[in-house]
Amino acid sequence: RSYLLASQGKIHELRGEYEEAIERYAEALAFSPTDVTINRSLGRCYRMLGRFTEAEGELLRNLTVRPQNPLSHYELAMVYAEAGQRSKALEHLQVALHVWSDADPDFKPAQDARQRVAEFDVVALGGS
Repeated sequence: RSYLLASQGKIHELRGEYEEAIERYAEALAFSPTDVTINRSLGRCYRMLGRFTEAEGELLRNLTVRPQNPLSHYELAMVYAEAGQRSKALEHLQVALHVWSDADPDFKPAQDARQRVAEFDVVALGGS
Protein backbone atom coordinates (compact mmCIF):
# COMPACT_ATOMS: atom_id res chain seq x y z
CA ARG A 1 0.00 0.00 0.00
CA SER A 2 2.81 2.41 0.87
CA TYR A 3 4.52 1.85 -2.48
CA LEU A 4 1.28 2.43 -4.36
CA LEU A 5 0.57 5.67 -2.49
CA ALA A 6 4.15 6.89 -2.95
CA SER A 7 3.90 6.11 -6.66
CA GLN A 8 0.67 8.08 -6.89
CA GLY A 9 2.43 10.91 -5.07
CA LYS A 10 5.25 10.84 -7.61
CA ILE A 11 2.77 11.02 -10.48
CA HIS A 12 1.11 14.07 -8.92
CA GLU A 13 4.53 15.61 -8.29
CA LEU A 14 5.60 15.10 -11.91
CA ARG A 15 2.40 16.81 -13.01
CA GLY A 16 3.17 19.76 -10.75
CA GLU A 17 0.26 18.88 -8.48
CA TYR A 18 2.24 19.36 -5.28
CA GLU A 19 -0.66 19.56 -2.80
CA GLU A 20 -2.04 16.26 -4.10
CA ALA A 21 1.45 14.75 -4.05
CA ILE A 22 1.88 15.80 -0.43
CA GLU A 23 -1.41 14.11 0.47
CA ARG A 24 -0.37 10.82 -1.16
CA TYR A 25 3.15 10.93 0.30
CA ALA A 26 1.71 11.60 3.77
CA GLU A 27 -0.61 8.62 3.40
CA ALA A 28 2.32 6.48 2.28
CA LEU A 29 4.33 7.61 5.28
CA ALA A 30 1.49 6.56 7.59
CA PHE A 31 1.79 3.01 6.20
CA SER A 32 5.58 3.03 6.22
CA PRO A 33 6.78 5.51 8.86
CA THR A 34 10.41 4.39 8.67
CA ASP A 35 10.73 4.98 4.91
CA VAL A 36 12.69 8.23 5.01
CA THR A 37 12.76 8.49 1.22
CA ILE A 38 9.15 9.63 1.54
CA ASN A 39 10.34 12.49 3.77
CA ARG A 40 12.65 13.63 0.96
CA SER A 41 9.74 13.56 -1.49
CA LEU A 42 7.58 15.53 0.92
CA GLY A 43 10.39 18.03 1.41
CA ARG A 44 10.79 18.52 -2.32
CA CYS A 45 7.05 19.15 -2.76
CA TYR A 46 6.94 21.59 0.13
CA ARG A 47 9.91 23.42 -1.42
CA MET A 48 8.14 23.65 -4.75
CA LEU A 49 5.22 25.30 -2.95
CA GLY A 50 7.55 27.74 -1.16
CA ARG A 51 6.77 26.16 2.22
CA PHE A 52 10.40 26.18 3.30
CA THR A 53 9.95 25.47 7.01
CA GLU A 54 7.98 22.31 6.30
CA ALA A 55 10.44 21.30 3.58
CA GLU A 56 13.35 21.77 5.95
CA GLY A 57 11.65 19.67 8.64
CA GLU A 58 11.01 16.73 6.30
CA LEU A 59 14.53 16.80 4.93
CA LEU A 60 16.12 17.03 8.37
CA ARG A 61 14.06 13.99 9.41
CA ASN A 62 15.53 12.15 6.44
CA LEU A 63 19.06 13.21 7.35
CA THR A 64 18.58 12.10 10.96
CA VAL A 65 18.34 8.53 9.68
CA ARG A 66 20.65 8.87 6.67
CA PRO A 67 23.07 11.66 7.57
CA GLN A 68 25.26 11.31 4.48
CA ASN A 69 22.49 10.96 1.89
CA PRO A 70 23.66 13.27 -0.91
CA LEU A 71 20.23 13.59 -2.55
CA SER A 72 18.76 14.82 0.71
CA HIS A 73 21.63 17.25 1.26
CA TYR A 74 21.17 18.56 -2.27
CA GLU A 75 17.44 19.00 -1.75
CA LEU A 76 17.98 20.74 1.58
CA ALA A 77 20.50 23.02 -0.13
CA MET A 78 17.81 23.99 -2.65
CA VAL A 79 15.45 24.81 0.22
CA TYR A 80 18.05 27.05 1.84
CA ALA A 81 19.00 28.66 -1.48
CA GLU A 82 15.40 29.51 -2.29
CA ALA A 83 14.88 30.81 1.24
CA GLY A 84 17.89 33.11 0.82
CA GLN A 85 20.16 31.23 3.23
CA ARG A 86 23.23 31.01 1.00
CA SER A 87 25.75 29.76 3.59
CA LYS A 88 23.51 26.88 4.68
CA ALA A 89 22.84 26.02 1.04
CA LEU A 90 26.56 25.88 0.27
CA GLU A 91 27.21 23.76 3.36
CA HIS A 92 24.77 21.10 2.19
CA LEU A 93 25.94 21.27 -1.41
CA GLN A 94 29.49 20.61 -0.21
CA VAL A 95 28.35 17.54 1.74
CA ALA A 96 26.57 16.20 -1.34
CA LEU A 97 29.60 16.86 -3.54
CA HIS A 98 31.90 15.20 -1.03
CA VAL A 99 29.79 12.02 -1.17
CA TRP A 100 29.69 12.26 -4.97
CA SER A 101 33.42 13.00 -5.30
CA ASP A 102 34.03 9.72 -7.14
CA ALA A 103 30.86 9.86 -9.22
CA ASP A 104 31.07 9.57 -12.98
CA PRO A 105 31.44 12.98 -14.65
CA ASP A 106 28.07 12.57 -16.38
CA PHE A 107 26.17 11.74 -13.15
CA LYS A 108 23.36 14.31 -13.33
CA PRO A 109 22.80 14.98 -9.60
CA ALA A 110 26.51 15.71 -9.09
CA GLN A 111 26.52 17.92 -12.20
CA ASP A 112 23.54 19.86 -10.82
CA ALA A 113 25.26 20.31 -7.44
CA ARG A 114 28.49 21.55 -9.08
CA GLN A 115 26.45 23.96 -11.21
CA ARG A 116 24.71 25.36 -8.13
CA VAL A 117 28.04 25.90 -6.35
CA ALA A 118 29.35 27.66 -9.46
CA GLU A 119 26.26 29.91 -9.51
CA PHE A 120 26.88 30.85 -5.87
CA ASP A 121 30.51 31.62 -6.69
CA VAL A 122 29.49 33.93 -9.55
CA VAL A 123 27.10 35.81 -7.24
CA ALA A 124 29.78 36.05 -4.54
CA LEU A 125 32.17 37.59 -7.09
CA GLY A 126 29.56 40.17 -8.06
CA GLY A 127 28.52 38.51 -11.33
CA SER A 128 25.02 37.98 -12.58
